[in-house]
Amino acid sequence: MTQHVQGWSRVKAGGAFFGGQEPGDVPLYTIAAAARYLRIPESTARWWTKGRAGDGYEPVLRAVKSSLLSFNDLVELFVVKQLRSFHGVSLDAIRQAVDYSATVLGVERVLLSHDLSTFGKSVLLTHLGDLVAISHSGQIAMQEIVQGFMPRVSWSEREFPIGLHPTFLGEESVDGNYPITLSPLVAFGSPTLYGTGIKTRVVVARVDAGETLGQVAEDYGVDPTYVKNAIFFENAA
Repeated sequence: MTQHVQGWSRVKAGGAFFGGQEPGDVPLYTIAAAARYLRIPESTARWWTKGRAGDGYEPVLRAVKSSLLSFNDLVELFVVKQLRSFHGVSLDAIRQAVDYSATVLGVERVLLSHDLSTFGKSVLLTHLGDLVAISHSGQIAMQEIVQGFMPRVSWSEREFPIGLHPTFLGEESVDGNYPITLSPLVAFGSPTLYGTGIKTRVVVARVDAGETLGQVAEDYGVDPTYVKNAIFFENAA
């Protein structure tokens, strides 16, 4: 189910806070931090975003503009990881889809598309042909693939990605919610407990200092399962 995050218009009204930039475009993450949050090797995150000039390895993402990554860059890395890790899509095929959507269709960042699952017929199915056959059954397969990970992206009312719920070992949903969220509108993009501004690293620091899981949860007024998830998230390899 598509999730929307309220408050985008209010943030836009105070755009000076972001230096006139869209929140999702503000540089927030080092490549090392992005790699840790998404559970991918740092070298892989660097190759996907920056390429390797020495051997002609082209970046997969087209829009990375600084040494730091934006939230939108982070979401694109997440989508690439899902396509690569769980569905066997080649990097060349992803590059072709990204390039085609930008040069032919005028969609600069197709991996951020709110309608990525329905985009499949015109972009992903045609240009990721090594993934599924171009047929009605293939279209259904692509939609199932995309729908498997797109719910982890939350959307603003303007259909911009504005929240990401990363996967991690030991993750446990709470009342049907993903437990950890990254958003450029909350805690400057740091991982937080769902629906709060409580940073996961602060939660874990308190537990490491000797407080019990129950004490920390009671102090923040959250379900103890959120605290347990923060511990798993911060300590996952």
